Amino acid sequence: MSFDYGSRRWKRTSYKIRAENGWLCRYCDEIHQADVVDHIVELSDVLLTPNYLSKYAFNKDNLIPCCHQAHSIKTNLMKRIRRDNNETNTKANHPIIYYENLSPIIDVTDISIVKEIVIDHIRTIK
Repeated sequence: MSFDYGSRRWKRTSYKIRAENGWLCRYCDEIHQADVVDHIVELSDVLLTPNYLSKYAFNKDNLIPCCHQAHSIKTNLMKRIRRDNNETNTKANHPIIYYENLSPIIDVTDISIVKEIVIDHIRTIK
């Protein structure tokens, strides 16, 4: 199952989220126009079944208006987190590696954790 960003429902939802937030980027600490609405937990990280669609795709808690620059930074950060998670999982299965030396796995499906990490990262590098 895939998500249709061209659907009427998504266009209405995106418009509503940006309008409710004054058309401003909520990732940046500065005032930028929100050009897009980001799924905080990326849909590629969850199964797109009807239950997950309601939990992630159209859930206001998982949607945040943002500028293109912040969206790009967030996308790159999430790629790095996924890569680090995969490396940690690989090391954890190796008998010589001690678990306490591993970086923690970040739950990329937890809206509050991902939002906090992304906002902190974006505001730190800008």
